[in-house]
Amino acid sequence: MSEGETSSRKWCRSDITAGEPPADEVLARVKHALLQRGYDPVKQMVGYLLSGDPTYITEHEGARAAVSEVERDRLLGELVSFYLREIEGESE
Repeated sequence: MSEGETSSRKWCRSDITAGEPPADEVLARVKHALLQRGYDPVKQMVGYLLSGDPTYITEHEGARAAVSEVERDRLLGELVSFYLREIEGESE
């Protein structure tokens, strides 16, 4: 992007598709369920996001059903957006 250009795509809660739960809430729910079952949430979520295979996510507490309600690109967008906001805050 050249100077002065802005991204035409911003990931935020306003990107919620009708009927989809907020991505950040789904990620928190999935993390909680994975931890309760003794899984490493990072490894399991990365496996799911890269492969699309829902068996990386436990069915415990409806986590697999919840994560399946949200498009993987929205979940990735939420994660990248959060990370970029965090590192931007560190550089100030």
